[in-house]
Amino acid sequence: MHPNFTPVSSSNIDGYLYMPDRKILLIAFKSGGTYAYEDVEQPVATGFAQASSKGKFFQSDIKDRYATSKLDDMAVANLLGGMGASVPPQPRRKAPRVTLQSLLSRYPMLNAVF
Repeated sequence: MHPNFTPVSSSNIDGYLYMPDRKILLIAFKSGGTYAYEDVEQPVATGFAQASSKGKFFQSDIKDRYATSKLDDMAVANLLGGMGASVPPQPRRKAPRVTLQSLLSRYPMLNAVF
């Protein structure tokens, strides 16, 4: 967990940090993942901070209600340092390479057409 995060006493959540200027709530989980929740209004972040059970509040008021991205340590550091975008770019998947020959070998019935 990044040192700027507020640690919490929870069985699943390690800590959090709210960035009001960007409306981003960062939550570090004990499982090791840190997630950025976007467009979180101040009252929701305050409610999370004041909740006696962070996990219950997260389940009822945050989870599946906001766009989210998993961040690695570098993305968190960049975000907190103001060096990068609010959400890291998603890795690009390579398009499968399809050739006519590979299609003909996979679907022999196409030989009648080509």
